Amino acid sequence: VVFEGVVHHITQRGNYRQNIFEDSADRKKYIEFVSEYSTKYEMKIYAYCLMTNHVHFLAAPLRNDSLGMTFKFPSGFQELIRNEFPNYEE
Repeated sequence: VVFEGVVHHITQRGNYRQNIFEDSADRKKYIEFVSEYSTKYEMKIYAYCLMTNHVHFLAAPLRNDSLGMTFKFPSGFQELIRNEFPNYEE
């Protein structure tokens, strides 16, 4: 359930609790994507915490589809990284 303008706690975790970030470069790239998508889809982010194998966000969707559209790409973050950097090893 999504409520426009209400702060939500959003979490995403790697499959089988596997790492989704290997280093600070991964984290930086992830935040760049979230920033781009949250601006595009009108999601106001108040706070976040990036752990090795999961993330937490406090964010308020300003549209009914903001939450889903902002966070649909990060679930495929590792695939995106592997495609962009073919020599990347998990």
